[in-house]
Amino acid sequence: MPDALLAYSFAETDVEVNLLPLLLIGIALMDSYLKPTSTRQTQMRFLIVCIVLLLLIYELPAPVCLY
Repeated sequence: MPDALLAYSFAETDVEVNLLPLLLIGIALMDSYLKPTSTRQTQMRFLIVCIVLLLLIYELPAPVCLY
């Protein structure tokens, strides 16, 4: 099961947000932007890779994201 650490009800609809994949991608992007040796082109490539990775792992169980 996905982690669904943020779950709330909005207009009689249950909304669940999986925090672990978002946190994983956020930390990876922050690392990419803080490296002094990374160029703008490598940052954009890494952004694309992170978006694809997020799409692939968002619905997976939380232990897979931690692995």
